[in-house]
Amino acid sequence: KGFQLNTLLENKALLSGKGTSILQRLERDESKVLPKERDLAAFVQPFPNNVTNALPTQGVLMKRLIAQATGEDPTLIEDRLIKDAEFFDQAFEAIYPVLQKAKGEVDSAIGGAADGGYASRIKAPKSAFGKQGRAQSSILGFKDLVGCRVVTPTVANMAAVAAATQSKFDILDKKNYFLKNTGYNAINYNLTAAGIIVEFQ
Repeated sequence: KGFQLNTLLENKALLSGKGTSILQRLERDESKVLPKERDLAAFVQPFPNNVTNALPTQGVLMKRLIAQATGEDPTLIEDRLIKDAEFFDQAFEAIYPVLQKAKGEVDSAIGGAADGGYASRIKAPKSAFGKQGRAQSSILGFKDLVGCRVVTPTVANMAAVAAATQSKFDILDKKNYFLKNTGYNAINYNLTAAGIIVEFQ
């Protein structure tokens, strides 16, 4: 309780035979839960916040899909999304395939890298429409239409998922709350897949 393993490692001569045996077991156990060096580097790597720069690209993609499906003038789409529930449903149906594609890319890249529980979802249209009113902005600027989450059993696994994520996607933002030691042990990402901003925790 409270001892530093490194202190024991530096003073092995002070240990009895039983102490040496216990120390060897501790070293083996610790090696199972500590991240690999490559994963640890990815785990602590910071990223600048580029979400604001990515939102216009997402908005252009979504407007194009909505305009093609509905015939609406692109300059009127954002206002209609917020005010017209029927139009919103048509628009959401038009962008749904690209949301599915983004979700599928993340599922295949991250879902298999996680030993812990993996879950993903596309925000329900009713929920997205309601959020527009609260946020006073349209879905064109939402960062969480596609969301996914991994619950990892160890810090080593958490670092491995971070490494896999960062090697396979453009990271727009990363907040590593685990390193802040506040008790909220999560990493929150915004990344891009299929031109859509995805929220990943």
